[in-house]
Amino acid sequence: MNTMLENDAISEEKGGFSLSGYQPKFSQKDLGELGKIESILAKSGFVPILLKEITEASGFKPKRVGDLVHLLFAQGKVENLGNNFWLNRPNLDNVLMDIRNFFNSKDELAVADFKEITGLSRKTAIPLLEYLDKNHFTIRRENVRLKGAALNG
Repeated sequence: MNTMLENDAISEEKGGFSLSGYQPKFSQKDLGELGKIESILAKSGFVPILLKEITEASGFKPKRVGDLVHLLFAQGKVENLGNNFWLNRPNLDNVLMDIRNFFNSKDELAVADFKEITGLSRKTAIPLLEYLDKNHFTIRRENVRLKGAALNG
């Protein structure tokens, strides 16, 4: 594999590898289904949505939903929060902006503060907070979060 990477036969992509220069081609049906999945994710707002919930809302088969969500992920339009939770990238960017604003006046972010900022329940706030910790937007210290290095970017 290293030889193929060095010879530019394949390139490393977000989430895997592809043939160098490969550009996927989508049918109108594919584009329509991608749009539907993206719309479901956008409508979830700050609420992380489970792959199962996307499948139910779309009416598509689970494998098809998984494929479409991963295509949107590869395009940078959605983010995998872990544990099958997904969030539309623009909505995640809004959460990050709100947290940046919060840290302009405070040093510590409690779960209750985060729930108030986002309007999330504990069930959906915790996966998002764990994602923020894992990606260095926040740093967990006991029961609070501190501003992480990635939040400066």
